[in-house]
Amino acid sequence: MEGAPSAHLPPRPVTRGGSPVVPPLDAHIGILQGAATRHQSKSHGLELCQLRALIADQAGCCALCGGRLVSRKYHIDHDHNCCPAMFSCGRCVRGLLCSRCNTGIGLLNENPDLLSDKVVTYLRPLHIGEWFSTLRPGTPASVRVCNSSGCFCLCVCEFCDEILPLSRRKRKYCGSPECLRKKKAREKAHEKNKARPKGGYRRRRPYLSCDMCGVTGGSDIKSRLLVQRRKRDEGKALCVSCRSVVRAAA
Repeated sequence: MEGAPSAHLPPRPVTRGGSPVVPPLDAHIGILQGAATRHQSKSHGLELCQLRALIADQAGCCALCGGRLVSRKYHIDHDHNCCPAMFSCGRCVRGLLCSRCNTGIGLLNENPDLLSDKVVTYLRPLHIGEWFSTLRPGTPASVRVCNSSGCFCLCVCEFCDEILPLSRRKRKYCGSPECLRKKKAREKAHEKNKARPKGGYRRRRPYLSCDMCGVTGGSDIKSRLLVQRRKRDEGKALCVSCRSVVRAAA
């Protein structure tokens, strides 16, 4: 199988004194290349060999922070102005990021005024958006976007682009009346679409009437008023009682 780990990969790391032994860098790259499944490559328009080559080119580390990528938890970063969805065409793939850096770029909407020079340099070559045209050369990153633990602590409001501190609940909107009104309108529309049946509203079929006794059929089988049209009854619509009488006489 092409997507399965190859046989030359090293064995699973053993534990020594209760703590796992960190494998060497070459073995770590081999583990990541084995975890690169066909689904990960196809969702971003890459061949499996291209994704493995990208892992080896980055030495199994994040393109921004340099941290070692964890198997099956790294993200394939792409330009969302080219492909807004979670999948990409392959031409806008920028590199492999860890979960922290990938989430931080998304929370800040790739705003160059909030990102460091290293991140801006990483985003510049393949980015086709218009916000780079407003970036003045030599502008320092005046806003600190990370706290002491390295996690992103700022985000941008979804409605007015105001810079906000990121809370534990990850609320990405400010408390202004205009933004709250837009938020409630979006939630109301979401609840309305959620209440609508998936198959859409269907027109109720009219009940049939028995061709023998004239009773109108319903959906209650216990009342024996169910009227159906079957081929065995020569195309006639009969209720349960009349059908049993006709078939007993035959």
